[in-house]
Amino acid sequence: MTEEGADGDEHKYFYALYSYSSQSSKDETGDNQQTAESNGFSLTHVMSDLPEATENYLSQFLFSKISKGQLYNDSGSISSFTFREEEKDTEMSCYYCKLRGADTVNVDINVGQGDFNDSREPRAHVLCFLTPHSNMLDHFRHELDMYALGLFKFLEQDNETQAKVYLEKWAYETTEFLCRSLKLLGQDVKYLMYAALRDAQLVFEGVDNSVQQDLLQFVKSCSLGDMLRQTESPLSGSLDMLTDLTPQSADSKKRTIQVKTDSGQLKFLPEYCTKFCEDWSQSVNSLSRGHPGLIKQVIEAGKLKYTQSINTLKRLMMQAENDYYALYRAYMFLKNSGNCEILLNCAHLELQSETYNVFRCLEEFVSETGVS
Repeated sequence: MTEEGADGDEHKYFYALYSYSSQSSKDETGDNQQTAESNGFSLTHVMSDLPEATENYLSQFLFSKISKGQLYNDSGSISSFTFREEEKDTEMSCYYCKLRGADTVNVDINVGQGDFNDSREPRAHVLCFLTPHSNMLDHFRHELDMYALGLFKFLEQDNETQAKVYLEKWAYETTEFLCRSLKLLGQDVKYLMYAALRDAQLVFEGVDNSVQQDLLQFVKSCSLGDMLRQTESPLSGSLDMLTDLTPQSADSKKRTIQVKTDSGQLKFLPEYCTKFCEDWSQSVNSLSRGHPGLIKQVIEAGKLKYTQSINTLKRLMMQAENDYYALYRAYMFLKNSGNCEILLNCAHLELQSETYNVFRCLEEFVSETGVS
């Protein structure tokens, strides 16, 4: 599938789907299908939009991964895939995943792994998404995993036509929402970034469903939800203070941001965000709006900077329990962060009276001086 980027750059996204069997079966191979076999499994080409020569290289690539046990059920991997084109080596980034439903037989995919107790042919597929943009897919692993699983409903229905349409849209649905949101809002994506960090709820009025979906996906990409889950640790006393973040019990500070159409333009109410979000938005807008991988990379850099700010503030708050100068440094850090309101909103430690008093002092300082 070939699409034109926002800045005239040509973007290429490809897919390939194979039928996978742990028991080689030539009988099910149609005249228009190609089956590659090895001792213990077979791989049958079902559909793709790759050139035939390139698809042959991809089959060899997948055989190598399967033979080494590097293909996992319902969880994708990403690797560089090299093929020969016009007498030179060309490289693509390849997401590959083995799809099998929960109702299928649980069979080890490694080559030559014993006998099978169930006589049914294990029903599984191998799905690939490919792009020549290096390192792009690594930033969208979760989105690709979810989209790959969405193919199940068409495979179970043996609906090849709808499966093909679904596969052709993979890049549009999983990566390009960033480009569309940026082209639509420009610097106003700062309000989406603020909504993500503030955990605010978007309320839409007169906005197309497709646009709503893009904006919600953009907010999710800026949210720290996944990052917080990844940093969870059973070890107490972790240096990563993100593990101490707790949701506000009463959710009393939950914000609502209204998004509505006004004279063909999207308007946000209230039109407010922090300096941090403004700078973050400028960084994203300085990029080409046709490269979702670069956009996501800058978004992730902003999230990392934000989490580092949270950790710094919370360490200062802990030190301020017994050090008044640390309290002053915490206040100055907030004042210069450009993100005071959001940092204070997140800087809650476990309920300890000393730390709570430090937090209340910071809130009073901020309120009195009007720092935002």
